[in-house]
Amino acid sequence: GYLQARQVLHAFAGGKTTKEDASAIGQRLDAVAASAGGAFPEARPMGGTLGGGSFKLPAARRIERAQSLGFGWHSAGWALYLKDLLGASFDFNARPLNLVTGCSGAEAPHWAMRELVGEAGFKQLWGAEINENPRRFILRNCALGHLYEDICFIMQGGGPCAKHGGHCPLPHDEVDIFVGGFPCTPYSFCNPKRFKRNCFTEPAAKPFFEMRRFIVDRRPRLVVLENVRGLLAPNPETDCSPMDFILRGRNPDDPADCYEGTEPGAEWGLEFIQGYGMRWDCLYSN
Repeated sequence: GYLQARQVLHAFAGGKTTKEDASAIGQRLDAVAASAGGAFPEARPMGGTLGGGSFKLPAARRIERAQSLGFGWHSAGWALYLKDLLGASFDFNARPLNLVTGCSGAEAPHWAMRELVGEAGFKQLWGAEINENPRRFILRNCALGHLYEDICFIMQGGGPCAKHGGHCPLPHDEVDIFVGGFPCTPYSFCNPKRFKRNCFTEPAAKPFFEMRRFIVDRRPRLVVLENVRGLLAPNPETDCSPMDFILRGRNPDDPADCYEGTEPGAEWGLEFIQGYGMRWDCLYSN
């Protein structure tokens, strides 16, 4: 709460914030929320059952014209609620799902799969993470075949592996699920250079191109890509947003501006990949 209040004060006052000032802001916000009364309705029953009893989803929270971006479940039971809501039971023990992740971070997909299908229901073939501290966390807490030190090694057929301490080839097993969170730095509103140059000219944009190449080459059954809401904002030096390029983009006409090793007009948009249904949602902003 202190960090959030300090960030808010910096945004409007532009000065340094003491902990006392931030605490005062937090107390005022709490007071406003308490006086709002019906602005925060109670959770309502949704007609599902879990363990023999009905369960509840949080109601959407409204404050004047603002509305929360959706429902949520407590992290301790979200998978049970989801399966109950779908009326489905998942049993992949006979043939575990093959999971791979790119720009893996703290391996949220791995933890989600453990909750959703159980540890025996999936096998993580590999992850890829460029930062050392997240790699340490993954190696300590997640069972996976390989942990490559950069997503860009994937389309090279392999590379340095933090798990085995050397060069490892990329497994050729069939991929059921690929989850990638390509770096948000080029697109995030928190980046002071966000509106000063084409987002895709930044070095941090490279993982998106590599992930797209992997999808085309290996054809995972399910692909989940996530990033920040800044993808929807205008992209300098172009006539479209980063999201437009991700969905329907092509290389520019000038070879010097093309992604390395590709020709002018080469297709990068996800919509150009045949055989996939496409859905995108805005869940939260950054």
